[in-house]
Amino acid sequence: MQSSQRKTKLLRLLPPLAWMALIFLFSAMPSDSSTRQSSTLADMLVSVAGRFLFLDQTARVLLSARLEPVLRKLAHMTEYAVLFILWRHALRSLGNTLKKASFVSALICILYAASDELHQLFVPGRSGMVMDVGIDSLGVFIAFIILFLMERKRAK
Repeated sequence: MQSSQRKTKLLRLLPPLAWMALIFLFSAMPSDSSTRQSSTLADMLVSVAGRFLFLDQTARVLLSARLEPVLRKLAHMTEYAVLFILWRHALRSLGNTLKKASFVSALICILYAASDELHQLFVPGRSGMVMDVGIDSLGVFIAFIILFLMERKRAK
């Protein structure tokens, strides 16, 4: 029975660990591949918006170039917000208090963000940036606030 319970507990950690592996894989992409993905998404969004805003080709190219770094930073925030939610849920399901699960989840996410930037120092064309750790941490903080507000509303 104890072995079964241990396996069940370990399975609860699988979603955040899998998400961390996905983040690692994205970070292992050389910069040209990563930029191409972000640029493709920016181009698609601008193409759709350009039809409604009646933008000419020059304006679309300019808007796409300005949108790409914003999308990249939003992706950073989102992936770490999701990581925080997954860790917090896993730690809560293992019996931790909400406060402890939140604190430990945030700590795991911020440390992982720092290690991810360190990892990027060894990827061709990528660089580790302290500012990106801050952006990732902002995603964690936003997820924390959203969950806090949802729980507060649910408690009323």
